[in-house]
Amino acid sequence: MAQRGGRLLGVLGAEGPPALGLAVDLGTTTVAVYLIDLEKGELRATGTAPNQQRVLGDDLMSRLAHARGADPELRRLAWDSVFQAVERTGEADVGGRLVDAVLVGNSAMHHLAVGLPTGRLARAPYVPVTKLGLELSSQALDPRLPPWLLVRSLPLVGGFVGSDVLAGLVATGMDRIRGPALFIDIGTNAEMVVIAAGAMWACSAAAGPALEGARLECGMPAGPGAVVRAGVLGSGIESTTWDGGPPRGLSGTGALSVLAALRRAGAVDSRGLFVRGGPLRSRLRRTDGGLTLALAPGVTLSEKDIAEIALARAAFAAGQGLLLRAAGVKPEDLVEVVVAGTLGNEADPEDLRDLGLVPKVEGLAVRAAGNAAGAGAAMTLLDDRVWTRAVRLAPVIRLVELSGNPEFQAAFVDALVFP
Repeated sequence: MAQRGGRLLGVLGAEGPPALGLAVDLGTTTVAVYLIDLEKGELRATGTAPNQQRVLGDDLMSRLAHARGADPELRRLAWDSVFQAVERTGEADVGGRLVDAVLVGNSAMHHLAVGLPTGRLARAPYVPVTKLGLELSSQALDPRLPPWLLVRSLPLVGGFVGSDVLAGLVATGMDRIRGPALFIDIGTNAEMVVIAAGAMWACSAAAGPALEGARLECGMPAGPGAVVRAGVLGSGIESTTWDGGPPRGLSGTGALSVLAALRRAGAVDSRGLFVRGGPLRSRLRRTDGGLTLALAPGVTLSEKDIAEIALARAAFAAGQGLLLRAAGVKPEDLVEVVVAGTLGNEADPEDLRDLGLVPKVEGLAVRAAGNAAGAGAAMTLLDDRVWTRAVRLAPVIRLVELSGNPEFQAAFVDALVFP
């Protein structure tokens, strides 16, 4: 038997499999799901899949431009991705056991998945139709979901700062600290929150998918053969892959690790260009992407790749600077930085500091939080108080709008140069 808030959700046979809750983190690039055993109150399985909406654009604005309102195709692709991630959990007969579900995502992913009009999100001042937490009939979302299921979506903050940020703040406990601290969710969107004196300021900068391995010539998701760590040794490069096997491509973490190592070795200058007479000159070749460095057989990093990473890095750095200024906090005032997202969990904090993704302050603690958004969604399934915390938190976060802000544009241009 599974229940929530005194309401019976479902009853399954005593000898059969347990009732399940489904937590969904609908990311722009990757969808992650968590299956929760609601009777034991514990995680049963996880799964991930690419967001299939990427066939219509790998960034939010491309998809919103395609949608032109509430788009049934984009909604179907979102749920196709969820079902694929569920299949990858390896659990059988999930649909027959689902009795509760929670969805989190940025504002655009939220609207596209639940079928809300997106016209106001596609143009300034980028306002969601609603920021309220919702409880929706599964059949209004996708007929493949169990007909008895109600799907809850946590509240949105506004603009492109969505329920994934709220879930992450609650999961990491940052909604209960006074700060000064910085929360960063590294993904296709650079979502950040500054906490100071118990108040919060949030922003979202369009970083693009380069930090998740997309748009790179040899980019790939973390998996067999994906480089996740690298170092420069004299005129050679030593790399570590996700599974310990031979390198096949670069994950987002691997690309950052390689670039940070190249910068420290003096092989890449502040403009993101290879140093022609540098220590790795024998590995350089000229291609359509500019000079290209051979990392391993069939695996390269080009100046074009570095430019994609530079754009993402600049969005983070510029957004951070404006957010800290709005909160009246200097980088050296921070006592902690919490980095959420797969990349944040796997990346070396020193690489993040050296590339300017987090403030480079001596002694500043950088804590990796993994997929905090997914963890917060899962916590909501297990404890009604988490939903209450998120509902109370959403309206008190102050949104700092970056789009169209001339200060952000100027800071972004300045940040295109690596520190």
